[in-house]
Amino acid sequence: MKGYKRKRGNSWQILVYLGKDANGKKKYRAETFHDEDSAEARLHDLISETIKNRRVPPADMTVAEYLERWLIHYRATSRSAKTVSQAEWACKHIIPALGKVRLSRLTPLEIQTFLDSKQGEFKPKSVKTMRDVLRNALNQAIEWELLYRSPMRGVHLPPLRRVDPPFWSAEQLDKFFDEAKSHRLFAALFLSASTGMRRGEIVGLRWEQVNLGKGEISVRGHTKTESSRRLVNLSPDTVLVLRQYREAQDGERAAMDGYDDKGYVFTSPNRERAGKPIHGDGLYRVFIRISKKANLSHIPFHGLRHTFATLMLQEGVHPKIVSEMLGHAEVRTTLDRYSHLIPSVKKEAANVIDGVLRKVRKNQGSSTEIDRKD
Repeated sequence: MKGYKRKRGNSWQILVYLGKDANGKKKYRAETFHDEDSAEARLHDLISETIKNRRVPPADMTVAEYLERWLIHYRATSRSAKTVSQAEWACKHIIPALGKVRLSRLTPLEIQTFLDSKQGEFKPKSVKTMRDVLRNALNQAIEWELLYRSPMRGVHLPPLRRVDPPFWSAEQLDKFFDEAKSHRLFAALFLSASTGMRRGEIVGLRWEQVNLGKGEISVRGHTKTESSRRLVNLSPDTVLVLRQYREAQDGERAAMDGYDDKGYVFTSPNRERAGKPIHGDGLYRVFIRISKKANLSHIPFHGLRHTFATLMLQEGVHPKIVSEMLGHAEVRTTLDRYSHLIPSVKKEAANVIDGVLRKVRKNQGSSTEIDRKD
């Protein structure tokens, strides 16, 4: 494979022969560097890539141009609107800092410098999102044979501090329900706390997904993962609350002219948007307003989901069942997130071994007490 470097003024240029085009004209890949060592290292990389039949990106393709193309692909293939939104948000911060760099020349140090500069400006989780999005995009560039190796190698972030999921006790939840029971959207709030359903799953819920006779809800649509699509079982109280809500909704529909019935369960109170689903932000504002009236500690709307999971685990429901109810991809996610909140369960688990051994000793006629030597 032909390739060489040459000095041009105060810089060094490398050229690698790429073969001939359709007209028989020789094609070369040329890049310019400020120092000889960088030129030499890049020359060997380009030769290796070409020998392995790997394509290299166009010489003038920038990181910004590539990310714009990658986002088109990501929007077309991503399941969740939320993940697309996160990718777009991350790219808005990545492009101003790294966008002008050639894709083929992007280095781990440039990426690390960018991420380090964001540490004080954003929360650690947000910086991690930028890192993950960029890594995802560059890995795709390798699959598209635009890069031979990812410049993300060697890029590190400090470990995220573990933050306990915010939740309410059973007494606090009961106090919230007592304050919320007269609100038009009480059923939506009750459904979240009694099933652990996400806010997006609730605002997008249609009556065709609800079977009150069987006490079931089929969660589908734009969910986070395949496991998020699940069958949710409803408690008798939840069924009763939804029946009462549907009766009130039927009366509202009959009394309102031009009601545009799209089949959504939780609809907007605005006459101009009658029949259309309530917006997630609107439900959040209702939740916060009622929480303040009840003088409860602040938790985000997602805290109702954490409350559901914590109460289930504290009552001894198997983590695998809780994981399936929440729509987690793995039971490990449930255990990692909530096990530290249930010390009473851990204590009971530690006492199990005593019960097992005492039963064996009793069956064998041994003393049920452990011998203690003074």
